Amino acid sequence: GSDSPGAGGLVVDPSAPSDTVCEVLNLSPRPQQPELLILLDRSGSMDFEGRWDPSVAALSQVAMDLDQQLKLGLAMFPIDDGSSNGCMPGDVQITPSLGNGSAIVDALSREFARGGTPTSATLDAAHDFYIDDLLDNNYVERYVLLVTDGSPNCGPGGDGDDSFHEPSQAVTGEQIDRLRASGVRSFVVGYDIRRGSNLGGVLEDWAQRGDTAPYRIVDDEDSLVRELGEIAGEVVPCSFALDGEPPDASYVRVQIDGQDVPLSEDGWQLREGGVIALVGASCDLLRDGDSHGFAAQVECDVVVIK
Repeated sequence: GSDSPGAGGLVVDPSAPSDTVCEVLNLSPRPQQPELLILLDRSGSMDFEGRWDPSVAALSQVAMDLDQQLKLGLAMFPIDDGSSNGCMPGDVQITPSLGNGSAIVDALSREFARGGTPTSATLDAAHDFYIDDLLDNNYVERYVLLVTDGSPNCGPGGDGDDSFHEPSQAVTGEQIDRLRASGVRSFVVGYDIRRGSNLGGVLEDWAQRGDTAPYRIVDDEDSLVRELGEIAGEVVPCSFALDGEPPDASYVRVQIDGQDVPLSEDGWQLREGGVIALVGASCDLLRDGDSHGFAAQVECDVVVIK
């Protein structure tokens, strides 16, 4: 493995060896890169505590490193609308796509931290965005990456007074539930959160609801880069689109690193439209942080794995 962000992954090789004498059709599977929408807290505390500049630097580095591996997008909250309460929720400024590294770096460089923390409303906007996006492609895995340094203090029960944070925390958890119910998992990164604090327990609850527990604790630029790199390794694509749909999945041989993968609930499945989906242990293998080779071919007879 490597300590660099996104060191894990796969090398797609459409050619797989075959002992058969008939003509074998080598498929050309294309990785379905996941969408990762970054939700970055740019509230005033990010500036007061000296967390904004390290966060911008870390996210800029990772965005450039991973912009061909992940479809990265960005939303920052709150939006600076000139109002006094600073609770305008963020919206999707950069739609998740490959090659967005420079656009994300430019957007981050133009911003500064101020205002409140409208976390739940920003997650609501992310949900609305993804619901529209889901209509286009149901086989792309989708994620939210929430990077925050404080409790939500806008929306229900939140007026900037610490005593009113709890209702906002609960509503934020409900928004993460809505995303998960729509097939979107949420990673939670707590920037400089005190270990053992009440807020740490809240962030852990959010990560559990988002199906990515535990939440990630970061203290500086280096730790944020490290955690984001590990997250990138965990979302390596497990789905591959084919140019055409094989008529019978039982004739398809799928291999990882030259080893046969069974057609099963713990191996691979053929989905509508010609999508090979690695599931269970085979998907976990691709996401173990190392690079792997992937191949698929249609054979003349039913594939039997010995």
